[in-house]
Amino acid sequence: MIYITASAAKELQRLARQQGYQTAHLVIDVGTGGCLELFYHLSFAEQAPEGYTIAPSSWDADKSPFPGSEALPSRQVAIAPAAQPYLGELKIDYSEDLLGGGFRFHNPSATSTCGCGQSFSTAATPA
Repeated sequence: MIYITASAAKELQRLARQQGYQTAHLVIDVGTGGCLELFYHLSFAEQAPEGYTIAPSSWDADKSPFPGSEALPSRQVAIAPAAQPYLGELKIDYSEDLLGGGFRFHNPSATSTCGCGQSFSTAATPA
């Protein structure tokens, strides 16, 4: 399950519309690199890329632990096949602070995270 807070859903909707998407899937992938071994990569696509899994997400109808959230019209999250072992019960939040706004990732599968909040490692991280 991928959890998306109301503030993250609102920002994702704003970004998708800014990029010209009327309906879109949120596409989540994990890349190698960053401060630690892995980093999160978010993007949008009209259709889920071939081979990607449509993950249950908190903004699925009647399942949201964040009622009243504004979400992408499709309300679907596509997960890259290689990213699945690293995401588990990922929670995506968005917050603003004095340095600007940004997505915050809370990943129970992460064994360590970087101060930037974008980079992490897990027990499943390849050597």
